[in-house]
Amino acid sequence: MKKTKPALIALCGAICLALQISRAQVISPNPRFDIYAGGSFDYFRFSDTGGKVNGNAVGSPLFGFEADYEYTDYYSVGGGLMYKAYTQGVHIKGATFPNFEPVLQTLQIPVYLQIRSRGLKKVTAYAHVGGAVAFNLTYADSPLVTGSNMQINGSNISETTRTDFGLKKVFPLIFIGGGIEAHIGWRSRLGISVRRYFGFTEIMKVDVNYRVDGGGPFLAQQKYKGHFLMLAIHFRHPFSWAYHL
Repeated sequence: MKKTKPALIALCGAICLALQISRAQVISPNPRFDIYAGGSFDYFRFSDTGGKVNGNAVGSPLFGFEADYEYTDYYSVGGGLMYKAYTQGVHIKGATFPNFEPVLQTLQIPVYLQIRSRGLKKVTAYAHVGGAVAFNLTYADSPLVTGSNMQINGSNISETTRTDFGLKKVFPLIFIGGGIEAHIGWRSRLGISVRRYFGFTEIMKVDVNYRVDGGGPFLAQQKYKGHFLMLAIHFRHPFSWAYHL
């Protein structure tokens, strides 16, 4: 049996959540505008032509704002902006080629469907599924080219490796996740969340042109797509003047 792709699971979750909203008793939209700031650790995992390979965990401050519209007591639709700046480069473990070292900065425009609890007085639990368009603010389109000569089993091998690294300028993401928030007074909330992102865009390509005893050239190529798990803590506060729009 073929394994179900995680992105397909996320898409099915979004459809099921949308159906639940359509069956629920709809109330007048109740908009909420929040600003938030916090930090996260993102654990990267990459897929390539040979399967799955692990990356490293990278810290990142984040901040942004969200507009959330409650359509029932439990369901809402939201969107906003989120800025993230990673504190170090991302590495693919075990790679024999250079990894992309620039400190990535991204601006995401997410939209989501959300379900949340109402049972606890000062603590709210929620789950959401959605998608985002991400803009890479540190786009690097200059490839790195390296060369080497070696001898393996009596054969002389010369290689030229071209690594196109850095994310695309714009790339789509799908995510699924959830978290809890505690109300700490003055309408402010402190929360922790986890979110699994599924990437669809090639973020790095490695071309190796090589010759064996003068024959060739031959080409070996690998393309990488990035997925990551984000664990975040954040402080959230209402964007007061927006309530008067």
